Amino acid sequence: MVDYKWKVGTYFVTKQAFREAMITYVVHSGKNHKFLKNDKHRMRVKCLMCDWETYFGKIPDENTWQLRRLSD
Repeated sequence: MVDYKWKVGTYFVTKQAFREAMITYVVHSGKNHKFLKNDKHRMRVKCLMCDWETYFGKIPDENTWQLRRLSD
């Protein structure tokens, strides 16, 4: 999981699936992160040790979430 590369357009079945993947990634990479925005339609996560940041959004009328932006 340390070498995992996040790609814009990646889908997650649920918000919880994304959260679990993000937490697993952070634990294995040794980075510290913060969920800056976390509501019903979007989620933004930022690394507190570097410039890495992601933005996920909910697909309308579905339970699916998609990686919309990635700042590496």
